[in-house]
Amino acid sequence: MPDKYPWYFALNDRPVMVIETRDGGMDVLTLNSSGDFVRDLDALASYMRGGRDVDELTKEEFDALVEKHRAWIG
Repeated sequence: MPDKYPWYFALNDRPVMVIETRDGGMDVLTLNSSGDFVRDLDALASYMRGGRDVDELTKEEFDALVEKHRAWIG
């Protein structure tokens, strides 16, 4: 698990990011079927469990995956 935010990962090939909130906490955002990021705390549990459906990403890999998904959405 990375030391500081943001964290970028793919959960079942869906882009997910963990960001720091203004109060020092964290929030988990998943790209939805409309191409927007929405809160998804369940994704954090999946990330913490790990497994073959979770891939940590660099910022560049994450951005490319977001672009790919948004292109599919059209």
